[in-house]
Amino acid sequence: MSEKWKTLAKRYSAEFFVIVLAVWLSFLAEDMRENRRERESEQASLELLLDDLTEGNFAVQIDRGDRSLRAIEKIHEARDGDSPPGDSLGYWLTEAAACSHPVVNKAEYESLKAAGGLNLISDREVRHALATHYERYEPVLELAARDCDFSYMRSIAKEVRVEFQWMYPRYTVTGNTEAILRNQEFFMELGHSRQRKGLLAVRYEIMTAQRDTLLTQLQALLERW
Repeated sequence: MSEKWKTLAKRYSAEFFVIVLAVWLSFLAEDMRENRRERESEQASLELLLDDLTEGNFAVQIDRGDRSLRAIEKIHEARDGDSPPGDSLGYWLTEAAACSHPVVNKAEYESLKAAGGLNLISDREVRHALATHYERYEPVLELAARDCDFSYMRSIAKEVRVEFQWMYPRYTVTGNTEAILRNQEFFMELGHSRQRKGLLAVRYEIMTAQRDTLLTQLQALLERW
């Protein structure tokens, strides 16, 4: 090969290398920008999910359920003669009827799910835990709605007066206390209510533990940034 062609080959080889390097650096820069955008999107998604999870009021529901279960026990004790009902029966009826109104904020989760934003969360275990946690809300909400069914009070309607304060009923015994304590239909339905409340209490405890774990995982992911 002549010196001329050797010179041209070296020149064009160098130019080709520069062009390839420039293209590669361009792709690398774009890839870095895309990774940064994904990280920023992931961070935004995590912050929104944190807001969702911290707005729940399971602790309030657990406390309300505990008070309601204690009230049902008091009513049974009064029936069995272990404690005199006195004027307190109306109070225990009111406490027993207190039902769950869980505040569940799924807006950000559903929005991210629809937009494919959940796939931006890099930790597969966290993605799975989020899906499991939010999918378990529906059966809890259905059970909570049944917990707010006060139809079992119809059997003693002649013996009580009911007034609603906000969304909760308040009962005052206006009739025969003994008629209430001897009403088998009332106590059968009250037993069903106790079962629902007991199941709800377990569900709330489980979901509270799951939520606390998720909050820790999401905060740990955010701290990586």
